[in-house]
Amino acid sequence: MLTFEKVFEIFGAYLEEDLEIEVLQSRRGYIRLQWAGQAPYCDDTSLYLTPESLFDALLEDFKIHEGIKRTRGRRELTEEDEKVVLSLCQPYLEKRRKEKNV
Repeated sequence: MLTFEKVFEIFGAYLEEDLEIEVLQSRRGYIRLQWAGQAPYCDDTSLYLTPESLFDALLEDFKIHEGIKRTRGRRELTEEDEKVVLSLCQPYLEKRRKEKNV
């Protein structure tokens, strides 16, 4: 069963690397904050009530982060870039699949 704790375990290394994404616990669920670079305010916030929805959001954040790393934010992703980024997502999807089958 996928839990919030497992989502944090799966994405732990990514969350340490990407300083623009932060996830905090609240009374109602988990809040994902997206910081605007060095600005003192959040660019985006979202509340996640289920581990699955948080997993999906963090996977999308990971895709964007990896795409920016590949292009250094200077160009659009090529088809090859997109294939590489999708292949980098596979270990995360496999870990989720394993947790759902436990």
